Amino acid sequence: MHSISNALERLRTQLAQALPATPGLRHVDVSFPLNDAFDPLAWLGAQCLFPQFYWQQRNVMKSWLRWAPSSIFPLWLRLRSFYSNSL
Repeated sequence: MHSISNALERLRTQLAQALPATPGLRHVDVSFPLNDAFDPLAWLGAQCLFPQFYWQQRNVMKSWLRWAPSSIFPLWLRLRSFYSNSL
């Protein structure tokens, strides 16, 4: 779990930075390799706080374009066609 410890330390460092004075969103992103036989579900089961969530990223644009109402958004029809041909 060495990679997780390093990722958590980088997350703490990012969160300790001063917030900008201007309003808006702040994006914090810490990635880490799963090179030490990390089992995310075992890690989740070991957490003592509830609720426990495990989230897996998916291609949101691809999913949204599949369900976008083309009659309301003509541009989305073209985008959906483009993405379906390129994905």
